[in-house]
Amino acid sequence: MKKKMIANRPMTYGTRRLKADDEFTASRRDAALLVRIGRARYGAAAEAKPVEDMTELRRLYQEKVGKRPFPGWDAAELRERMAEAKG
Repeated sequence: MKKKMIANRPMTYGTRRLKADDEFTASRRDAALLVRIGRARYGAAAEAKPVEDMTELRRLYQEKVGKRPFPGWDAAELRERMAEAKG
């Protein structure tokens, strides 16, 4: 599982050069290590989307388009694809 991280100072992670306060994702193991050595901190947790809202949007998408939506799409993506299907 990947964790959202924020660099505390300039550093290199993977093949990316990061500046202080740049956001990046790291594996759970790497994230714990980076926090312990003071190179990064955990990023803000993403807000949990209401289940009822996503369930309703997926149902509406299926009705309008005629096929099931990709499970990885967020609410904005579903709304955008439904708008495209109308036009």
